[in-house]
Amino acid sequence: VNRAPFFTEFPESIEADESDLIYFSISGNDDDGDDVSFNYQSDDLPEEVRFVDIGDGTADFIWQTRFSDAGEYLAVFTLSDGTDETTAEVSIHVSNVNRLPVWVEVPDSVVSEAGQLIDFDVAAEDFDLNRLTLTYESPNIPEAAEFTESAG
Repeated sequence: VNRAPFFTEFPESIEADESDLIYFSISGNDDDGDDVSFNYQSDDLPEEVRFVDIGDGTADFIWQTRFSDAGEYLAVFTLSDGTDETTAEVSIHVSNVNRLPVWVEVPDSVVSEAGQLIDFDVAAEDFDLNRLTLTYESPNIPEAAEFTESAG
């Protein structure tokens, strides 16, 4: 009678932030001494995930997350001895990371003659698509200066 293989190590869940490298190993054994092999399946993890069966009863899961990968995922691992198999599920939670906005347009300096209107544009972008609020402050700007925020 064949006995089913069993997992000896696997994480039940993984917590990570966007842009983190997720790396973990799983291992299994078979009391009958049969060689074991691993398979990996997921309906929601991206194709960039790498899963490597080392061939010695261990396997590695490797995923370099990106800034667009926040969410809940499920990885299903199957361990087989060629006759019987068993599965293990690992839930993966990737948290959103708020990235700093960046200036995309701002002059290095502005030169003007006395009495001339100084008018220039500045623009910033937020890769997380959050609404930005632009403000200014400087001890050298006259009180009559105006800063007008516009969308676009």
